[in-house]
Amino acid sequence: MAEDKTFTQEEVNALVGKARQEGKEAGKKEFEGWISPDELKTKLGALTDQVNTLTGEKETLQTQLTEKNSTIAKYETDSVKTKVARELGLSYEAIEFLKGDTEESIRQSAESLKEIVGKAYTPPAFNPDPSPKGDPNSAAWSKMAKDLFE
Repeated sequence: MAEDKTFTQEEVNALVGKARQEGKEAGKKEFEGWISPDELKTKLGALTDQVNTLTGEKETLQTQLTEKNSTIAKYETDSVKTKVARELGLSYEAIEFLKGDTEESIRQSAESLKEIVGKAYTPPAFNPDPSPKGDPNSAAWSKMAKDLFE
């Protein structure tokens, strides 16, 4: 039979300490790369704050994009209205009365307006000297008017 060995208290303490240390190291290896619940809460809070910040920025950028897109669409529509009005001989002031979003609808509106208003009014060319050449009466009146205001 095998001999029974007796251990001293110091040997037992050393064997138990060694076993404990091996158990701790095995536990550490098993859970290596894991996060503690407290660290998880901290990281989750930071990520939640970051998500909220980015969501706010996204909403702001979407609002700006919507505003810019509507401004661009307005400029494009105004450009088409101006082009159609010029093609049909309407005055610049008539452009504000044109309706529609597409070139076809704007053209129909312009044609309807032209029918209602008639031919576009073209102001006469500016003549800085309204007196006919060689008319002594007009020349005298012009000279008198000049002398009055000088």
